[in-house]
Amino acid sequence: MNTLITKDRLDELIRIAKLCPRGPIAEIGVYKGGSLKYLADAFPDRRLYGFDTFEGLPAAYHSEIEIHKPGEFADTHVESVARFINNPRVELIKGLFPESVWAIGDDTRFSFVHVDTDFYLSVKACIEWFVPRMMPGGVMVFDDFDWPNCPGVRKALEESGKLWSPTRAKFQAAIWQRPLVVRNDNDLIGDFIGTIPAMQELAKGAPMEVHCGVSMFELLSMAGLKPHAEWRRHQWTPDERGDLAFDLHAAFKLAAKDNLHMTQANFHAVGLPIPPKPVRPSFVVRRIAQPYFDYILSPFSRSLPENERWPKEYWRQLVDLMPSRQFAVIGGDNDDHDYIPNATTSLFGHHFTCVSNLLKEARYGLISVVTGTSHLAHALGVRNFLFCNQGPWGKNPDAIVFEGNIPSITPEQVVQKLRQWESR
Repeated sequence: MNTLITKDRLDELIRIAKLCPRGPIAEIGVYKGGSLKYLADAFPDRRLYGFDTFEGLPAAYHSEIEIHKPGEFADTHVESVARFINNPRVELIKGLFPESVWAIGDDTRFSFVHVDTDFYLSVKACIEWFVPRMMPGGVMVFDDFDWPNCPGVRKALEESGKLWSPTRAKFQAAIWQRPLVVRNDNDLIGDFIGTIPAMQELAKGAPMEVHCGVSMFELLSMAGLKPHAEWRRHQWTPDERGDLAFDLHAAFKLAAKDNLHMTQANFHAVGLPIPPKPVRPSFVVRRIAQPYFDYILSPFSRSLPENERWPKEYWRQLVDLMPSRQFAVIGGDNDDHDYIPNATTSLFGHHFTCVSNLLKEARYGLISVVTGTSHLAHALGVRNFLFCNQGPWGKNPDAIVFEGNIPSITPEQVVQKLRQWESR
């Protein structure tokens, strides 16, 4: 195989590289070319760069902490490695890194980087040079992590100040370019929930911090994701930091063009394959004691024009037409607290855990417009009777939809459909 790297570590390289966006791949410490060829064969559409002195470990990067000696692993040659790899997409660059990078220029951005240089100072140089040049979502993997003969690998990682962790393979670690920015200027709960399945997919392969408004921290915790310090609007742009970012406007345009649900479009927004159908977020909800209701009503929507909403008087008539049923109205602090005064109770400004428990305990489910509560019901697997005249972007894919022009749907028609479902 022309490599000292074990099969499990080679396979882990491929697994992690597949999580990264499409772009150039680099390896520093090519030796005889085995691992670089493994990468090239796995990614036939990528450009790959291999950096090495091809003269053994360099004396310039030797320090007193090293076990290996300068000149070790010199039994290689750039021409023999080129013949072994035999791939026109692979460019071998001979010299001391990073002085040798003049051959490719300073503006190349990398999707995936494999570092196998053994010495502390050379690992440190790779971190310093490559981290600012990684694509959003790119990953650097380091071989010989915690290998007794290479103490400098861990030392360089610990001093880097970057987000790093061991990989699934022994003697291997990675720096993850995985801070994730969710730019949700209007704090729309539904749009934010629509990003969570893609976040959870990204988090399967890498630790990740999510930068977002503090109002969404509880949702992230329910989703098993780590919220970071609150993103302050307009303080910086994702491109300046090199972070992944959900561009909700671009995702919405894609959804409209290709008839996609928001969860599908958001997979595309961060470079993941588009799922064939909408994806349900995975939430773990802490159980708390809540009163039981037959129906939860969520009539408020910041994104729906007034003339497209179900009229206020219809909500009130619905409650009157079903006097034996218990109704709870939920909304935000700024919503009209007297919107449906004849409901059993009204609950405003409650946290997500409380609302989730209310939904899960409701006897028949949620009646709502297209709103964050509808998306939360989808995530929790709660039945949702939905007033919706929109495309698939924000529509709960599991909802029981009241079809047609929303203001023209009568309370009697709604009651008829509810009774049909109650009798099942």
